[in-house]
Amino acid sequence: KLAHAHKGLHVLQSHGRRDPVLPFAGGEALRELLKAGGAEVEFVPFNGEHGIALEALQKLAQLLEHEVAK
Repeated sequence: KLAHAHKGLHVLQSHGRRDPVLPFAGGEALRELLKAGGAEVEFVPFNGEHGIALEALQKLAQLLEHEVAK
């Protein structure tokens, strides 16, 4: 129910395939929950543990550049 409050929200989600804190399947489940609620999710998986991957930072920079250019 709460996911529907985020309809139309743009989400950049990144998740490590070897995350010991939140298993990868949990990250995938969150992605699907947000999408089912109407959020536009860009999912960036990476081959690492719990952290922020370079790929996610690059996607974030692209997103910010796009938003600033509007």
